[in-house]
Amino acid sequence: MRKKISVLLLSIAMAFCSLTAANAASDITIEIGGEVQHYDQPPQIIGGRVLVPMRGIFEALGATVQWLGEERAVKASKGDVQIYLRIGSASARVNSENVTFDQPPRIINNRTMVPVRFVSETLGAEVNWDGNAKRVSICTPPESNPGDSTLPDPQKAGTNILSSTTVTVEQAQAWARSRGATQTFINLAPLYWRLAPERGVNPAGAYAQAAKETGFGRFGGVLDESFRNPCGMKTTQGGDNYDPDAHQRFSSWEEGVTAHLDHLALYAGATGYPKEDTPDPRHFAVIKGRAATFEDLGGKWAPSPDYGISIVRDYLATLLAYKSVNGEQEAVLNSQ
Repeated sequence: MRKKISVLLLSIAMAFCSLTAANAASDITIEIGGEVQHYDQPPQIIGGRVLVPMRGIFEALGATVQWLGEERAVKASKGDVQIYLRIGSASARVNSENVTFDQPPRIINNRTMVPVRFVSETLGAEVNWDGNAKRVSICTPPESNPGDSTLPDPQKAGTNILSSTTVTVEQAQAWARSRGATQTFINLAPLYWRLAPERGVNPAGAYAQAAKETGFGRFGGVLDESFRNPCGMKTTQGGDNYDPDAHQRFSSWEEGVTAHLDHLALYAGATGYPKEDTPDPRHFAVIKGRAATFEDLGGKWAPSPDYGISIVRDYLATLLAYKSVNGEQEAVLNSQ
């Protein structure tokens, strides 16, 4: 009798756990461009990552998808981006590059489930997770067809990422000092002025972006100086904006600045990019040419559409104004 009761209680407990898991899964909302997605197999949280049905997410993001039954693999493509994923493997092939992530695709209830963040960000989308609402919000970029008028126009008004500057490194350091920057941030200026021209990137604009991202070296968010990360760069796998482990730790400030500049050069469509020898962990071919100007970075480098405008208006403009005023003062002093 006791054995029967124990079996009955165990069955009830297992059913309750299954029901709870199913309810938890069904509570996860996936939004793409503000539109709620509906799947026949609810999204699942496994190991802290959200997995969704492969066909639903790929097709919603404009990719074609193919199931390779004999290989137990998924092949998807969008534009010049090719993705190959194998069931149970935490390594994917993106074009010719191997990329690792922490939750491999798996089959649940006869549906192939893939990690939503990895798939979305590889296809050039911005992903944000609201833990309280259990909501994944995906912001998709414009189509990247050659000649598409929605792509950034290098000739339009704005501050070109691939450009030069008349600001000197000494003037940049003086500006940073006037804004209460840490000595570490002030010491980064020579790195930007040495490495940026090699990539064709405007060092003043990149340094201004670093000022915005780090609070002039004071940080204050989830990162600190130990990350040696001047631009808020995430890991290849990405993750939540408020998760320190989702952000890249660099071995040196030179490596961090190099990654920053390579990422900017790729966004701007610089010749020779994407490149293999880069510390940029998010050097995805899909973002090439997406942002000709610093203003274009809004909604791409960061979710806010005003992100790039703020770099120029709140940081670069003040750097240029400081250079102009102090340059005139120096000219007067030198003429006396």
